Amino acid sequence: VLPENSFIHKGRTGIGGTHLELKTDRNSILIVPIKSIIADKVNSIDEYGELEYPNLFCVKGGVKIKDIEEYLLKDIPFKKIIDTPDSLHKIIEAAEKQQMINELYSNFYLILDEAHSVITEYYRKSMIEAFELLFKFRNKILISATPYYFSDPRMAEFNYYRIKFDEPIDNIT
Repeated sequence: VLPENSFIHKGRTGIGGTHLELKTDRNSILIVPIKSIIADKVNSIDEYGELEYPNLFCVKGGVKIKDIEEYLLKDIPFKKIIDTPDSLHKIIEAAEKQQMINELYSNFYLILDEAHSVITEYYRKSMIEAFELLFKFRNKILISATPYYFSDPRMAEFNYYRIKFDEPIDNIT
């Protein structure tokens, strides 16, 4: 389980941070910077030929606020939403329309994956908005293989973790 209110310097890409959260028993919103990550997770097939993440809801082009509202109201044990920062406002609007915004902020775990993108893609207004929104959630995490260290004083509330690999990979600390 990924730790709450943390900043994880994962050291490498593709080591399973997103996968781990999608398998964890809690409600989650995963914010990823590019659509290809979303497509990879939405279309992922397990070893039995089944969708690996059957309850994963993808907010992408064409998804309407009403679609998100319906998903938020579904009776499933753990809701998983994946999105880019560009459509994050749709999730917030859907929760507000259903009067679930407080539940969203307190009962959903927000992950800002590839958190370095907030700086490397600062020209995308939605990246800054996602970063600001992060602090409204009770439980949150930033993950990056190539982290930048943010000067925002609110970052002091995060626990810092660094994953280290020995070469060849015999030990992971």
